[in-house]
Amino acid sequence: MKVVIVEDEHAALTRLKNLVTEIKPTYEIIHSMQGVHESVLWFTNNPAPDLLFMDIQLSDGLSFNIFNQVQITCPIIFTTAYDEYALRAFKVNSIDYLLKPIDDLELSKALAKHEARHLSAIPLYTDLAKEFLQAVHTASYKSRFLVKTGNTLKYLSTEDIGYFYSQEGITFAKSTDGKRHIVDTTLEQIEHAVDPKLFFRINRKVMLHIRAVESIHPHLISRLAVRCRPAADFTMIVARERVAPFKKWLDT
Repeated sequence: MKVVIVEDEHAALTRLKNLVTEIKPTYEIIHSMQGVHESVLWFTNNPAPDLLFMDIQLSDGLSFNIFNQVQITCPIIFTTAYDEYALRAFKVNSIDYLLKPIDDLELSKALAKHEARHLSAIPLYTDLAKEFLQAVHTASYKSRFLVKTGNTLKYLSTEDIGYFYSQEGITFAKSTDGKRHIVDTTLEQIEHAVDPKLFFRINRKVMLHIRAVESIHPHLISRLAVRCRPAADFTMIVARERVAPFKKWLDT
């Protein structure tokens, strides 16, 4: 049984690997990944494993984004810190989950359930996993941010934000009227909080609203340059490994 793990917490990954090996010595953990982009690249270029463990919140976004970019056909056991109400929806859809910190008995039960389904040829549908993730995050995306301009604090709607960017350790939101506002959070936190259909992180320092994209141009080393509304005082570059997901995001 070939197993792949998507988990960005080193301690959680190590514990899961050890528990799986201990409970099922015949299982082979063939690969592990930390984030959305890495997972998309791997599943694009490799056959599906027999079983996939997947955390919900990853280093560069929600695992929901993986399903938007690549087809995954293997059974999935999610590892999550979400509360019991969300997990109840998960259980109804007949997809296994493990609540962190992972308990060895619960893991053993989940693997037994997977094997029973595998032997009886009952499929675990990836579409159900997508439905669960959508249900968990429905109406939970942030619609506004508390921002600072000078000594003034105010709420700024996400619809009025052209893009977020990080500069010299400070996170800024550029509003559609061209004004710059300080946001007291990180791009990583913002990426987890906003709707991925509306926002895309083009590199480590910039995350765009889809309405801010005015035009796209080829750039050096297979990258893209983006012209935005409102205009930026720096060059917007789509990182090479994010070019394909960026194009798919625009075309969805």
